[in-house]
Amino acid sequence: MVAAEFSQRDLEGERACIERQLREAAARAAEGEQIRENHQRFEELERVLPSVSESLVLCARLVEHDADITRFSSELAAAMAARDSAAAAVADLRGRATACEGRAQNAGRETERLRERIDRDRRSLALADEVATLERKLRDIPTDLDVRLAAAEQSVREYGEQQRAAGERRSAAAGLLKAAEKRRRDFDSVTIGAECSRCGQPVSEEHARRERAELDDEVQCHRTERDATTHDETTATAALTAATTERDQLANVVRERNRVRDRFHDQRGVLAAQGICADAAVLRAEIEEHTRQAEGFDRAAADARGEKQEAEAAAAGQEATREQADARVATLTLRLTTATTRQATDAGRMDTLLDLLPSAWRDRVPAMTDADLHRELTDLDQLRTSDIRAQFLKLTEDATRRNEWGLRLTALDSAIEQVPTEARCSVPSAESLLKTTGERLASAKADHQSALGRNEQFRGHAERRRTLDEQHRALDLDCRLHDELADLLGAQRLQRDLVRTAEREIVRYANDTVRNLSRGDLTIELDDADDGPDRAFALRVRRAENPTPIGVVFLSGSQKFRVAVAVALAIGRFASRQARPLESVIIDEGFGSLDRDGLQAMGDELRNLQQCHSLRRLILVSHQEEFVARFPVGYRLEPGDGGTTAVRFRRECGAEV
Repeated sequence: MVAAEFSQRDLEGERACIERQLREAAARAAEGEQIRENHQRFEELERVLPSVSESLVLCARLVEHDADITRFSSELAAAMAARDSAAAAVADLRGRATACEGRAQNAGRETERLRERIDRDRRSLALADEVATLERKLRDIPTDLDVRLAAAEQSVREYGEQQRAAGERRSAAAGLLKAAEKRRRDFDSVTIGAECSRCGQPVSEEHARRERAELDDEVQCHRTERDATTHDETTATAALTAATTERDQLANVVRERNRVRDRFHDQRGVLAAQGICADAAVLRAEIEEHTRQAEGFDRAAADARGEKQEAEAAAAGQEATREQADARVATLTLRLTTATTRQATDAGRMDTLLDLLPSAWRDRVPAMTDADLHRELTDLDQLRTSDIRAQFLKLTEDATRRNEWGLRLTALDSAIEQVPTEARCSVPSAESLLKTTGERLASAKADHQSALGRNEQFRGHAERRRTLDEQHRALDLDCRLHDELADLLGAQRLQRDLVRTAEREIVRYANDTVRNLSRGDLTIELDDADDGPDRAFALRVRRAENPTPIGVVFLSGSQKFRVAVAVALAIGRFASRQARPLESVIIDEGFGSLDRDGLQAMGDELRNLQQCHSLRRLILVSHQEEFVARFPVGYRLEPGDGGTTAVRFRRECGAEV
């Protein structure tokens, strides 16, 4: 039923369309002559007006080109005249500048000749003056200078011997004083009843007082002797300083005398070789005269150079004018050429366009104005707006299609008669049914699009969930790896093994040193086992006569010092092997706890360390004179009125420490 209704509606709609087209064709046939005339005019205007419009523009441009050519030709002639005038002026000014340059060069040569003569005379005068001055200096120098210098050098040698002798006496007195003070301090610790270290008898109160008094007297005696020898050394040092100063002053005078005497003989020989015997006054008069002449030539050269500069400046100005004129000529030539070329181009284009136009339009164009062109363009726009081309096309097609439309109408009437009566419905009913169906279809499409959007959103959520799961698994794996590495590299695993390995290597280095320092008596080892508590450098020491190890805290002061020096040097050797060689070692004090043999061993070991490990410098700080005396270079710190002073000393023994 529905299919039949739609078929009937379509057939009736097509019949109505064909009837409407037949009516439109009849109307066009009534206006056929006018449509053909309008179409012909439209085709003609559309084909001709672009060329006509361009031709009018070219006519105006040709008039402008004629005016430009006339103007550029006149300006070019004036610019060429200005250029020729500037070129002539430049040539004249450059000739004047060349002449001035010649005068300046001649004056300069004369000046140079005179100045050479002046310099030669001045050198001769300077030689004569210098010889006279040197002769006066030699007369002023004492004749007994060599005798006085020999006496001063003898005084320096005598005072030097006195200073060295006084210094040796002071050092001996200081050593005896220190030994006496040590015996006095040692006796203070002796208890009543103990054996006396001096006489071997038991110590009593009276014996102790007597011994202390004797030791006090001995200390006082040595102190007095030290002070006296110190005063003698100071006096000898002052005398030596004064004698040395006097000797140096006399030596300087002797050197100056010898220099003046040698210079006098040399310069006098030069004067004799040159044959200079002119009076100084005559030389000075000649120098003044030549100087005045040179100044005159200088002024003449300066004047010539000034004229040359003025001529060159004027030539430069004229050259700039000529260059400007050249640029103006070039510019105008280019403009004239451009205008001529454009005129020829536009004239050729104008001829081409006129040849393309119909003969009627070809005669009209030269007399046409912009108003005439505007009217023709307005007619073309009106014809284009009326869609005359489509009307003409339909008019030409109407004759052919009118028969087709008649046959189609007959077929449509026959098809409509065949539609059953019960299946026929009105057009409004069919349109209402079609509208309802379209609305339901649009609603279904909207629901479908919404479902597609939600599905795409769910897909995005699923993709994000998958990405987050992968990231979580990767981070969890990294966390487990880090935990495992932390456990393997921690204080109880690799770090502990590295520390233990470093400790064993350092102890091995330290043993090499401590055996030498203790003459084989001490050996260092680690106190902790591999699985013991994690304490760095938990050391213990074995002695040669007692294999049982003891802690470092139970060692004597000298033994602790030896162990400390050995461990410090071993740490330096271990660290330098890892990075850069160990170059310097500083030891501050600690030598007071060593006896004579310990000091001897410490000094020998420090020298061995310096030689074996290529140490550049060992720096030691000590109050032990006997220990310090073993090393060649050092500084003695002494208190003074202005603060502590450092006195450098050097001995001829061994390498520098």
